Amino acid sequence: MDFKKWWEMRSPTIEPKLLCANIMQIVLPPEVEALVQRQLISGKYNSAIDVILAGVKLLEQQQDIYQERLQELQQDALEEAYRQASQEIEPTWDVTIADGLTNETW
Repeated sequence: MDFKKWWEMRSPTIEPKLLCANIMQIVLPPEVEALVQRQLISGKYNSAIDVILAGVKLLEQQQDIYQERLQELQQDALEEAYRQASQEIEPTWDVTIADGLTNETW
């Protein structure tokens, strides 16, 4: 998938031209550059930017999965805390008897 199509799917409200107006130059470590070259040679990608975008997309997916899992774990912990708290309440306990007062008048 080329950059323009990917960006339109990702953010249809922002013009790709505006994004391309800001050029970012980066220096890749040799091992990352070799990985990009291997991907290009495999024919799976048409350009280095396609390889980089695939990596960025994967990173974003991984972060989304992490956030979803974190929210699930937090919800599970909260539910467990409520469960434990509800087990500590004695359902047969009556406030008017347990306070030690009898024949109360309201």
